[in-house]
Amino acid sequence: MKILIYFGIFLLLINKIQSKKQKNYTEIATDEEIEKISQELFELSDNNLLSQLSLNLQGHHKFYNSTEDLAPEPLLTLHDDFSESETMRFMQMLYDNYERNTLVEETVTEEEMSEERNFINALLQTEIMRRAMNFLESKSLVQNHPESHYCLLKKIWFDFYPRSKGKNATSSGFEHVFLAESKKKKLIGFHNWIYFAAMERDGALNYKGWENIIDLGDKAKIIKIKFDLDGMRKAVSSIFIGTSPELEFALYTICFKLRVNRNCSLIYDDVNFIIKTYSMIYNKKRFVASAFVMA
Repeated sequence: MKILIYFGIFLLLINKIQSKKQKNYTEIATDEEIEKISQELFELSDNNLLSQLSLNLQGHHKFYNSTEDLAPEPLLTLHDDFSESETMRFMQMLYDNYERNTLVEETVTEEEMSEERNFINALLQTEIMRRAMNFLESKSLVQNHPESHYCLLKKIWFDFYPRSKGKNATSSGFEHVFLAESKKKKLIGFHNWIYFAAMERDGALNYKGWENIIDLGDKAKIIKIKFDLDGMRKAVSSIFIGTSPELEFALYTICFKLRVNRNCSLIYDDVNFIIKTYSMIYNKKRFVASAFVMA
């Protein structure tokens, strides 16, 4: 009987802790507030990238463990009139700055640090990122100062941490989400369409078909796809298509600060979707471990 009583008390304490965590999240920002800011950010996105590319979905996979190649042709084709934004150009300059293997030590040069600074500054100069930072300011999650905005992005996205216990700090949120990493010869991360297009163009990526798609009107699509990169299989990955770097950074950063390790419910044009962000704690600091949209 005593065991049952103690077990009941234990469950009550767990429920109380979980309720407190839930309350803390919603006290800072309600789900409705986060959905509202996501709608605003999409409305600010006027680069019209989606209309400048073609999406060739091809074969439809019905099961997660399916490995068959149902797509003989590439997924993405950029039109001749495709216009890269400044943030896209700066982001692509970072592609050769990282070691994909999480066990290989990263060597950072002065030139690479300069490229990183240029990209972060370019993000912060966009109207989308300014609005996102204003929203985080209103929740006391960042100070009303450009340096505070820069430091937030630099720390959670670009500072290095170890992806495995006892290993060197060789991973970052940016590399994991906007590029790709390999761990024990397995492909991990890879949640960005611009990097996907670059790898397809270079012949390093073999697209194998899709599982699901969400249409966000003329702004973007969300797709769940299968592919191989340099012979390494990605069983499934969900990515935006047609979004700018600043829009993805804004959405992911807001969700990371307000709904980390939980579903982050967003909306655009009456279509609901979810972003998931996960954190990594290293030296008592919290970094982006992963961030992706769900399809």
